[in-house]
Amino acid sequence: MKINAVFLKKSGVRRTGFHTDDAEKSLLLIFAVMMVSVICGALAYTLNRNAFGGEIWNCFVALLTNTNGKSFIEIFSGFYIIDLFILLLLTVFGTASFGFFPAIITVFFRTVGIGTIGAYLFANYSFTGLKYYLLVILPGKVILFFGLLLAAQNSLRTSKKTKQIIDGKTGETIDRKLFFLRNAVCGAIFALSALADTCLMYFLSGKFNF
Repeated sequence: MKINAVFLKKSGVRRTGFHTDDAEKSLLLIFAVMMVSVICGALAYTLNRNAFGGEIWNCFVALLTNTNGKSFIEIFSGFYIIDLFILLLLTVFGTASFGFFPAIITVFFRTVGIGTIGAYLFANYSFTGLKYYLLVILPGKVILFFGLLLAAQNSLRTSKKTKQIIDGKTGETIDRKLFFLRNAVCGAIFALSALADTCLMYFLSGKFNF
């Protein structure tokens, strides 16, 4: 996969002990988790609107009014801090032998709301809500998905290798500098996601009436 060609060392590098098959499997697993998460979020609202309606409306109103009286930097920071926290969790889990499943759960909970808000907007505002979702919310989240794929992959594979080392199943070592460098790249991708969210919210939200 092209992602692996850019983001990962070649499988022949002895130091990391990572192979292309492992990289592709981890990417597919993370992508599957993200898609299931989005679907679950949409189904949760669709099947029980009464339970979620009030809370989602409050969150949506907070999102719509996020630009009121705030500077561009303040809006950007509000979006970016959330994803930096997610990146911090994935970094911690990547350095721990037990971090495989917590990293998956972190990705699941970060993306589940994206499906919920999409279902809410379409159910309550029909194509106006769908248009808002596609034009204002989704573009930044596509960038976020890409960053999450890379960050979670880095976390899963490094955590797995850490466990193998602790269990004595391999004598190889992990390049910690490379691990943190990859996460720094993911941090930059998250910044692009937050920037896209901020620009779209700042310039397009006022064109929709809810």
